[in-house]
Amino acid sequence: MSTNTIDNIATFWIIWMILSLLLGFLGFIFFRNYKVANGSYKKRFLILGIILIIQAPLSFKFGFHLFETIETNAREELIEFLNNSSCRIILNDKELNQVKSKNLINDISKIKKSEPHHSDTEDALQKVTIFCGQEKLTLTLRQDNQIHNEYWVFWDKYRSTKSNELGRILTDNI
Repeated sequence: MSTNTIDNIATFWIIWMILSLLLGFLGFIFFRNYKVANGSYKKRFLILGIILIIQAPLSFKFGFHLFETIETNAREELIEFLNNSSCRIILNDKELNQVKSKNLINDISKIKKSEPHHSDTEDALQKVTIFCGQEKLTLTLRQDNQIHNEYWVFWDKYRSTKSNELGRILTDNI
């Protein structure tokens, strides 16, 4: 399945996750109050409550798996794009020379999912436009506020990677 398709599913899955949470709360109410129901409805309320409670964490687990899959696929796609041919970089509307471009591309190619270290990003951002042949790619880099040579990478190609980091890079080439 393509990353675009998974990204579209994830967009709607966010709505489902919110609804799922509400249904989980409703299930908890059914589960706690099944004794109030009359006759055969007691068992139905109990079963419905259990089902609604169980579906909530399963929906969230699947949703988080979708987002993880998008990030992984997008990272691989980015690295493949950068390995295609000679590329040039425009950083904040200024073209970098060939050496700096090559060094920054090398650093971006080492993008990885980083373990969180309870930091955030600085307000300033770096807009990186990469041209490889006729293809163009735009990334946003935001500097970490604790590790100053670490940048969080965002990619505007997918909805998920516009607001959620694609990964992090270490570079002194910016």
